[in-house]
Amino acid sequence: MEHEEGRGPHGHTNDSNNRAVILSEDDAREISRSTATLISKGNSHSHKDDNIDHLKRLLEDLLTTASSTRPSPPHGAAILNALCSLLELCSTSADPRIYLIVLNAETWMRIFQIMLERSENKKAKPTKRLLLTLTSLLNRLRIQGDGAAMIKKASAYSIHAIYDQENAASPKVAVQVLEHFLSKHVVTVSLVLELALTRPDSHLASEGVASTLCNHAAAQGLISTVLDWLDYPDCVSVISRFLPVFVKSFEEERCADRYGLHHGHTEDDLPIWIDPVKLYYKRCPWHSEILENQVLPNLLRLSARDMMALPNTLPLDMNRQACLEMCSKVDLQLFLLTAKAAISLRPSRVDGIGKSSPKSILQINVAELFRPAMVSDDAIQKVLEPETLSSRLLDHASPNVRAAALSILTVGPIMSKPLENITLARLKSTIPYFHQETTPKARNGFITEMKKLCRRIAGVGKGAPNSYLTHAPSYQTERTDTQMNSAAKDGCTNLESHVEFVHWYAGFLLEELRPTASYQSHITALSILPELLVTDPVLFKPGISVGFWQYNTSRECQYTSGLLLRPLIDLLFNPFDDVRQASATVLECLLHRELETREEIDDGAAVKQISTRARGFETMIGPINGGIKVARALFRQSGRADHADGLGRLLSLCYSARRFSVAPNNQYWTFKLLECELEQDVRKAGDDPDRTIRYAPIHGHLIALRYIVTRLEIRNIPDDTFLAFSQKLPEICHQLWAFVRPILCADAPEGLDLYSEAMDDAYPGGKERLSFCWRALKESSLLMHATISRFDLTSMTWDQSLYRDVHHQLGDLAFQQLAELRHRGAFSTVSQTFASWCVSCTRTTLPDIAALPKVYYQDTLACIQQNATAFTRRSAGLPAMITGILSAYPEGDFFTHVVLDLQAIANAPIEDASASGDMQLPQVHALNCLKDIFTDTRFGPSSEPHMADTLDLAVSCLDCPVWAIRNCGLMLMKALLNRTNGGTDTSSTRASSPRRFPKLTYERFSNLPDLTLTLLCNDKADIGQSKGAGEALHAQKVFAALEIVGRFGLPTEHRNKLQIAMIHHLEGPVWALRDKAAKALSIIADKSNLVRETRRMLNRDWRSQNALHGRLLLLRWLMGRFRSLLFSEMHGMATAILGLLIDLFEDIALSNPCPFTSAAYLDVIADLVDFATGANSELSYVSCRSYSPLPGKALIIFAPKLRVDLDSVQVINQTNRGATFPLFETSLKRCQAVLNSYLSTQTDVVVASSRLQHISWAPESPQEHDEFLRLRGREVGAGLVTPPIQSKSLADLTAWTRSLVLAGSEHSDVSTRLAAVCSIGDFFGTPIAYNVLQDASTEMLYVYLALYDALVDDDEEVRDQGAKVVSSFLCALNVRKGDGSKMLALPAPAGKGALQQYLVREYQQSSGLWAEAGLRLTGLTSHVEISARVPGPSIIALPARKQPLHSWTELMKENSISQLYKEATRQQNAVFQEERQNLYIDPIREADVWANMLCQLEPSIGLEKDLAMYWHTWTISGLAFFRETFDRLHDGTVRPAGSILGVSSKADVYSLIYRVVLATRVIIHYQERGFWGGSSGKADLISLLGQVLDCGKKAQVHDLLLYKMEEICQS
Repeated sequence: MEHEEGRGPHGHTNDSNNRAVILSEDDAREISRSTATLISKGNSHSHKDDNIDHLKRLLEDLLTTASSTRPSPPHGAAILNALCSLLELCSTSADPRIYLIVLNAETWMRIFQIMLERSENKKAKPTKRLLLTLTSLLNRLRIQGDGAAMIKKASAYSIHAIYDQENAASPKVAVQVLEHFLSKHVVTVSLVLELALTRPDSHLASEGVASTLCNHAAAQGLISTVLDWLDYPDCVSVISRFLPVFVKSFEEERCADRYGLHHGHTEDDLPIWIDPVKLYYKRCPWHSEILENQVLPNLLRLSARDMMALPNTLPLDMNRQACLEMCSKVDLQLFLLTAKAAISLRPSRVDGIGKSSPKSILQINVAELFRPAMVSDDAIQKVLEPETLSSRLLDHASPNVRAAALSILTVGPIMSKPLENITLARLKSTIPYFHQETTPKARNGFITEMKKLCRRIAGVGKGAPNSYLTHAPSYQTERTDTQMNSAAKDGCTNLESHVEFVHWYAGFLLEELRPTASYQSHITALSILPELLVTDPVLFKPGISVGFWQYNTSRECQYTSGLLLRPLIDLLFNPFDDVRQASATVLECLLHRELETREEIDDGAAVKQISTRARGFETMIGPINGGIKVARALFRQSGRADHADGLGRLLSLCYSARRFSVAPNNQYWTFKLLECELEQDVRKAGDDPDRTIRYAPIHGHLIALRYIVTRLEIRNIPDDTFLAFSQKLPEICHQLWAFVRPILCADAPEGLDLYSEAMDDAYPGGKERLSFCWRALKESSLLMHATISRFDLTSMTWDQSLYRDVHHQLGDLAFQQLAELRHRGAFSTVSQTFASWCVSCTRTTLPDIAALPKVYYQDTLACIQQNATAFTRRSAGLPAMITGILSAYPEGDFFTHVVLDLQAIANAPIEDASASGDMQLPQVHALNCLKDIFTDTRFGPSSEPHMADTLDLAVSCLDCPVWAIRNCGLMLMKALLNRTNGGTDTSSTRASSPRRFPKLTYERFSNLPDLTLTLLCNDKADIGQSKGAGEALHAQKVFAALEIVGRFGLPTEHRNKLQIAMIHHLEGPVWALRDKAAKALSIIADKSNLVRETRRMLNRDWRSQNALHGRLLLLRWLMGRFRSLLFSEMHGMATAILGLLIDLFEDIALSNPCPFTSAAYLDVIADLVDFATGANSELSYVSCRSYSPLPGKALIIFAPKLRVDLDSVQVINQTNRGATFPLFETSLKRCQAVLNSYLSTQTDVVVASSRLQHISWAPESPQEHDEFLRLRGREVGAGLVTPPIQSKSLADLTAWTRSLVLAGSEHSDVSTRLAAVCSIGDFFGTPIAYNVLQDASTEMLYVYLALYDALVDDDEEVRDQGAKVVSSFLCALNVRKGDGSKMLALPAPAGKGALQQYLVREYQQSSGLWAEAGLRLTGLTSHVEISARVPGPSIIALPARKQPLHSWTELMKENSISQLYKEATRQQNAVFQEERQNLYIDPIREADVWANMLCQLEPSIGLEKDLAMYWHTWTISGLAFFRETFDRLHDGTVRPAGSILGVSSKADVYSLIYRVVLATRVIIHYQERGFWGGSSGKADLISLLGQVLDCGKKAQVHDLLLYKMEEICQS
């Protein structure tokens, strides 16, 4: 291909006199294809001078375009590819005039800088190609002798980009350059470290450190700095490749004695990367997945020495177990991550079942690890497998450690290896803890790992030589954990144990579906069940069953799938949407299995196959139909959204269950039936709207049809059936729209109440009407959306005129709704339907339908003008109409046309008010439409060219005198800024969040520096006029400018002017601007100037109180952002700051007349002490316990005196100022609280007790209550250090115990409950003698019970603190008893089990524990006065919730079974009923705990006869009551309540029945030992329980309850 001289591709003019221009993407692609034709392969004189000039101009154009910020990523990729092609061809030319164009230092460095500084908007692959090309050119230049200086310069530039976040170069490309240079031996590690040491901000070389140590520290510093960039996802892959290359090169030069070090390695000689990785993980534990999956594997591949490096840093002996408890959480997590990565790197060699031999991380050959060291082979044989070690960590307190330990069992190379019996036993004991996990991330991680574990166990069974189920034990012969542990000693693996574990886990999951289980139990079990059904298809065999008793009687090894139907259908009506979705997923899985079950048939046996399908259909359709009948009645009574969704899902399941049914009861019949029912409901709504709202809500059928249409299989529904439904749908939706339109189109629908004056039960209120209308519109719109999405599958065979009519009606309705709606939730739903309709228009082949979106665009512009007087903050549905139309045309000329039209409307002058007095403001709607366009990711590439112009428009709106336009302009500007930097808003940015300013923002938008300066800087006249009405205008401008600086940093242009203006606002009169300026200045602050800047702010040279206040605000934000430095390597600076603050105490806190600056000063002190002591702060985002605390001497010296001085400040404030300032009082109390917290955590009891002197014995405020209770624990413990116990100490212990029980009540505030458990922790923190605890066992029992209550608290912080107390107490107790064994930190569920075992062991003969356990089993604890449980006075008085009961007689009389049953079955039909929170507490789990504890107590104890008698009577009467109730349920004399969704499925009713059954089991246990009538009484009780069981079977009471009854009867 020949090019004309003086002209570029595509006629692009580029003669010698023209400047370089920006090449288009097509130009770049043409250059890539035609470059070879520009260079002749002949001799060096065959090229004309004009061609040489053309190549130079072409190179200049490419470099200019590559350095520009305008090209999009595809455009930039095309430019880089063209540049590489040109460089490669020119460098290989034989003509020196051509190859010297690119082979010169100036050109190479220019291209290199472009690659580093302009790569943010370039793709990775072309950038990598450019790096390879530059390296090739560099090697050519080295041959010529010009490469050494260029290598050093390029490496220095890359090092500077890595260390300096403010640098314009990309750290990602800089790391990539160093990795490539090191791997290709272009540069040496010594040169890289030399350049790192010679940086201006490097302190190693300047301190005169020895060369060897200096290089070692520089290497670790470089690794640490590179790891810091892992915060940015785009750098992760590059860093994971760089680190092993750098470490390998460093070790190679080190072994070559380049730094004067010894040859080889010793046992204590760790790889260079160990310390930086550990330190980074301690600072950023949330990056564990990145380390595990990308960083560590590449480092471990280097050598066996690197693989063993991290485990060798842990305090483990050769057995890897004796000192495990000494490991920190971070050490354990790193060890587990390393073990998992190492196992993944070594594929297993499986020779047969039980003979897997993967090379463990802890079993590497000694010669590979420590070449000079000599370790015996016997010691190596004692090394523990990671699987066994990880099983010991399954109950660790940290969810990250637990998850990492479980993940060891699911690593790919060992997935086919059988688990050891001891591991299975540990899993059985710890898996329940995982099912109670409240943290979503940890819970989802467990679900993922548990699914893998199910696959591993199923794979082991499939690989067994015999059938997996042949040796499966029956459910009732299941072995206990003790038996499994005993079996583990005899053999490593046992296939029978695997089968037993699977059956145990299936039963456990079934139990987790009970109605009383917590949300996390439900969602975890439902998420794992589908995997279990798939991996072990014979576990739940197909078939219906009405109860567990059939399973036990038949002695089958499998469960029947019918056992899952009842709890799963009940959970379809759970208040949580994700639980309903997960339950529907499991039901779909069961349904698929039932319908796909086939018997072995011969050819021609079609009749038998049909009968099998029919049997599967009857298995599922019976319970589903029964559930639909009850669900429809329940929904019509309540009208609640969760009941509507449950009904819809049930109807959808009924449709799916009829897949193989024959006419007339097939899927076609189900679809038509729902369609007819919906038409009837809509017709009734029009005839009698009030009755429809109250008694006949319709959104249940809308949901059902939507679910069915979404999953519609056209082959099962005749095409004319869906066509008929599609024809009826617009009419149905139009009728609903006419019904809801008067309410949802009102300007304030929330306040509309048509019956506000005279409202009775016959008429719904305004809130109920609004709820009904919103749900009806939402579900009808979603049904339209689902129908439109099916048009592509069905409309091919439709008549064109009919298709046009249906399609146009749906689109016209959606457009009308968006144009008129005012309810935000309503139009946000309709917008999705309208967008889907617009997209479907462009997919059709009919031209008139395809042009409809553009027609509606003109109608939208008309709507903007028509609604010019009805403007709102978000313009209702108008922006959704624009974005919906543009979704059909996301790019092209039409998109540009729309944006320009909206910009023109927004920029139009404001017209005068109309004759009616209303102001015409179409600009508001246009600005809101532009905001939605630029925030929609679908339009990203198309809207990018319009960013600068729209930014100008937004800034110009800030000068408008109309507030509505100013506000919309500000929102548009914020949307544009979010679009530019990924949505990081400085108003929500954590103070210490790392900042990486976008490098090219100010170059991409060249007008942004001038706009920022215009907004931030005002002349004196403007500043003087910023009062009254003009102050808001001024503040909005400055806020916008400070937001820009906070997001993008300071531009090079106008940098000094902007800094001066920011300091001006920092000391200005407007508080909000001072705070915003302080935050912006802290974000752009350089840590190298932190010391100097901090000292300057604390000088006594402030000019005004505003200036002082601004300095203090800036100091707060600086300390928050650089906290990790202040309390680690710069801890001396933290001490100096505290000293300077104390020196200013007199000037600012005492003699300062301004309360606001005093408050800011106290906040600074509180933050500093708060950070130093590791407490949480309003500015903190990471626990400071990972940092070095403030030196103890500083706080010990300052804190006590400062605490006393604060009391003086309070007195002076009240005396001199004569008024109370809430802000000052709040800051003072916070500062006092922080210091009190520090003093209360001191190990010196005298220091803690001194704080008690500042609190009266009758504290007034709740905060003082909590503080006093917390401090009291250490003082009470101090009185029990040495025996014998004094009477006063015992009285104090009793009073404190009583207060703990009061404070730990579920009706107390969270802060009070937390103070109680902290007080217990401080109590056990004192060195109390063990025999003292035994002497005061009666009083201590209630301390343990209060601690137990903390472990089952609904608040996570209280539970975690309680778990820490239990772990430390039991560990210290074992040490004091001389046991010597240690415990790991336990989570709350494991701590609860450990504390329960301790109580059983220490209080087997305690009547107090027996009575307390009995009350907790029956659930009547809260009805008993505290004096009946804990005698003695209380140190604090908390208000009682209700009148308590004083005797067991009153207790049982007021809480009879009939009364409790009546309360539990009370129907709640309120639409807006507030659900009782049940995110953690499960009464059934707690009842099981106390029942098991009662059965473990010795029967020879002296029972409290009154309680025992009334408890026995209460249980017997309960059994008799439920026998009669179940009998009436079966006879139909009362409302049917036994079937699916019946009364026994209600959580309160289920819990009551279960408690009575458990009480029966406990009484039978004691009757076997001679209590309550002995053996004769036992027979009568079992007979009565059997009668309840028989009646329950007939009444179809919940299966799990019936199973529990039969288990007791058969035991």
